[in-house]
Amino acid sequence: MYHVLLVDDDMTNRIGIRSLLDWEELGFDVVGAVENGKAALEFLETATVHLIITDMKMPIMGGIRLISEIRKINNTIQIIAVSSYSDFDLVREGFKYGIEDYLLKTELNPESLKKLVLKVKKKLQESNIIENVTKEELFRDMVMNNRKSVPPLLEDYYCLVVKVADAGTAQSSFSHAEREMVATIRKIIMQIPRIANHSFIIEYSGASLLICYRSGRIRTEQIYSFGLRLMQVIKTYMNVDVYIGVSDWSRGEDRLNDCIYQAEQRMSVRHIFGKNSIFTEDSVEGFRWSEALANQEKYRGILQAFKMLDGEKMLECQSDIFNSQICTSLDGTKKTCMELLYFESLFLEEIGDSIQRLWGGIDFNEKLSRLDESSTMMMWIANYNRWLMDYLQNKYGGSHREKYIGTDGSVETVIYYLKDNYRDPSLNLTDAASIVGLNEKYFSVKFKKETGITFVEYLTDIRMEAAKKLLKNTNMRLADISDAVGYKSVEHFGRSFKKRVGMTPREYERERHSRMNNL
Repeated sequence: MYHVLLVDDDMTNRIGIRSLLDWEELGFDVVGAVENGKAALEFLETATVHLIITDMKMPIMGGIRLISEIRKINNTIQIIAVSSYSDFDLVREGFKYGIEDYLLKTELNPESLKKLVLKVKKKLQESNIIENVTKEELFRDMVMNNRKSVPPLLEDYYCLVVKVADAGTAQSSFSHAEREMVATIRKIIMQIPRIANHSFIIEYSGASLLICYRSGRIRTEQIYSFGLRLMQVIKTYMNVDVYIGVSDWSRGEDRLNDCIYQAEQRMSVRHIFGKNSIFTEDSVEGFRWSEALANQEKYRGILQAFKMLDGEKMLECQSDIFNSQICTSLDGTKKTCMELLYFESLFLEEIGDSIQRLWGGIDFNEKLSRLDESSTMMMWIANYNRWLMDYLQNKYGGSHREKYIGTDGSVETVIYYLKDNYRDPSLNLTDAASIVGLNEKYFSVKFKKETGITFVEYLTDIRMEAAKKLLKNTNMRLADISDAVGYKSVEHFGRSFKKRVGMTPREYERERHSRMNNL
């Protein structure tokens, strides 16, 4: 998607231009609408914009000044001027600064605007500068907003998720915040020509990067070598250990989300295989992630016992699991033990702990492989589970003994954060998930499961309740109320208010005053 910014001091004009076209169908997204040139320059400091449609006469900063300031810092943004007959001298001056074209306000209609926008789109697609600079932004937009790019970005590719092995320790070693650390790793990776020239690399959820490596189908050994090179570079320059999950080769953008999910799930077995691991297939040294998921019900009881800190229940469920292994081969017992460790590791991650942090990077597969009898293997797992239960009871016991660990702590933490920070217009799901150290997609599902509504709906409700109080108890202007409850534009605030409350802010205000007068 190419990003559009509308600049006009008349709100009616801004709304009118936005509503004239189906922007998304044309491959554009109207990302902002501001009232003057100064506001436009401030918007450009924090956002990527490819097309600006601007009025020429505006208070504070007009169109000519805006265009000249933009050209000092950016020669690639396309600009369309909208003017009246009396503004034509300004338009003529605007062409000196490189505006793409202009429209008279009296001739502004869907056909004329669409013609100009398609002209701009063609120029953007043909511009090597735009292609090189913004493809990664478009890819990020595809991933984060689940949109298709126009034109398509992806044909043949692999997805790799690169995650810092112990983000907490790595951060303390480098004095980096999580995002800064991941951004630094990305910059280092971008110095490898083989990767930079054939990949989109974006910062992903948590302490991780997402790499889309554009390539035809290659051998597993080659993609493993590619991942190994990544690990070596990161270790050399940052002394940080990472895990890498690799998807199968895929073709077409429709498969992108599936590939990302596959890479994430393959990497989810990292907890039981130690540090510096690359996971390229569902089968990793005898462990099959798909089979573990199919057997998940078998371990539900013991995981519930850990959540409830119920030692007796844990022993009972463990006995049931072990009894099912009495007539099983050594390999079968090992498979069961690895699956149990896998689900326990996911539980620990859910509550903010790490099996690797607790055990110092142990490779459980290697550990169990050294045990040559099923009974010895089960005894080792029993000792491990006893230790784990003691650890959880010591950490979460006392007044929390009867509560589920991790059931609503993360969501409750985020709810308090939303109530304290809803005024921040940049507040989003990615930030909320990172606060509690959870994967964005996982936290989204968890939040809806525990609250009954989505994260965005919950945040909107908080903002709407705050707005209603301001409308009821103050004489603030709508624009000020919009800013006070976290909206960048009064138009967006008005649409959200009507959708949530069933009437516009002004209608709500008038209704409240009418009720008060009738008392």
